[in-house]
Amino acid sequence: MRMLSKAHMRVALILISMFLLAGCASVPLADPQANLLAKELKPLPDKALVYVLRKPAVKGSGAEYRAEANGTIIGRMLNSNYVYFYSCPGNIKVEIVQDYYTNTSDAVNFPEFYFTKTFKAEPGKTYYISLEKGLGGSSIRMLDEQTGRQRLEGYSLVRMDSTQTITPQEYIQSKQRECESVWQDYVERNTKAGYEEFLAQYQHCGYDAKAKKQFEALELENVAFEHAKAQGTIVVLSGYLDSYPHSVRRKEALMALAPLLTKKGNTAQIASMAKTHPGLIDYLPLKYSLALIGPPGLTVAEVVDIKKQGLEDRLISAQIRSTGAAYRKFSLKEIMALKKMGLSAEVIEAMIDSTTEARRAQAQADYMKKLESLNAQQQAKLEELKLKMDQMQKAQAFTTSTSSTQGGGGAGASNCAARAGAVQLCKQTTGGMLQMVCISAAKAKFPCN
Repeated sequence: MRMLSKAHMRVALILISMFLLAGCASVPLADPQANLLAKELKPLPDKALVYVLRKPAVKGSGAEYRAEANGTIIGRMLNSNYVYFYSCPGNIKVEIVQDYYTNTSDAVNFPEFYFTKTFKAEPGKTYYISLEKGLGGSSIRMLDEQTGRQRLEGYSLVRMDSTQTITPQEYIQSKQRECESVWQDYVERNTKAGYEEFLAQYQHCGYDAKAKKQFEALELENVAFEHAKAQGTIVVLSGYLDSYPHSVRRKEALMALAPLLTKKGNTAQIASMAKTHPGLIDYLPLKYSLALIGPPGLTVAEVVDIKKQGLEDRLISAQIRSTGAAYRKFSLKEIMALKKMGLSAEVIEAMIDSTTEARRAQAQADYMKKLESLNAQQQAKLEELKLKMDQMQKAQAFTTSTSSTQGGGGAGASNCAARAGAVQLCKQTTGGMLQMVCISAAKAKFPCN
């Protein structure tokens, strides 16, 4: 491969920087729609809204300044740029430092390159912090609402670094998702104390009406349970479980129902109830809970009956293994109970083998599903990289055209530079097999002799 000239090495580095966001010559601006929306933001009931602006000035106009809030980088600004972020109530330390200083602490002793403002943010309020540089000196100051709004109108939003500074719609949607997720957690707990705690901690979610309705339903549910418990019959307790399948008192109802069923001793009824009310099996005596385990037609109880009818253990075992169905990972105590129920070691062994095979098959299925998901993600990543290579190819074509008009090297050297950039992109964004495929695609995209 021919050695690249310094000029073409610069082309390669430029191409890489286009897609790795490294060494940009100017601050990337947010899209116009995001800029308009950001100017219409309002503070949230539980959050303060903070804008950080850079007033235009001739002095130092070409230098980027980095805005940080409590140590988190928000974004980088040139003249007439701004960033914003939402903050929890409390002290906020805003630092604006010339981006030349990678570590903010290195710039602290240079008043022309480091500016800081600390203030106490209150929820529901908007703050405007402005960096003001001029021939007479530089400073950072807090603007009043009117001045801040007026100045913001003529400024441009930059692409921001902090995950706290997402677009307005995304932020509101994320808060709604957070409220709904937390609410569902409390609904699953379904307790009076839980709803009271939710209302105290998440007033901003606006779920007061929902919480009141849920609390009233909980009260009715408790009354219904106490009535079913007092009646103490199979029919009433089963009816309660049908009416409130997700009740927080479900466990109590199952515990009350189990002894009533075993006292009656109707195996068919117990099996039917266990199927209707999942979890009941955990509260039944061992001989009943074991009897219900297994696939339809070959439950432990059905296998015991088949054995009593005289079918040989060898045939029963073969039939069990052929199903590949799961029974249970029997404990030694359960194995002894199965023996007392009349099952031979051969039949019990077949149940254990069938369970092992079923679990192995399920694990394999789960692995294949995960592998398919990973393959889909890798394919999406590869398509993204190919798109970037297409963009690099367009940029490379433009560079080649410009270079030829200025008497530079030909397309071959430019292709080599572009290939170097694309290969570097693959190495920095992928790994393993995906990296090999990516590099192969880069070499095919940019032939270089």
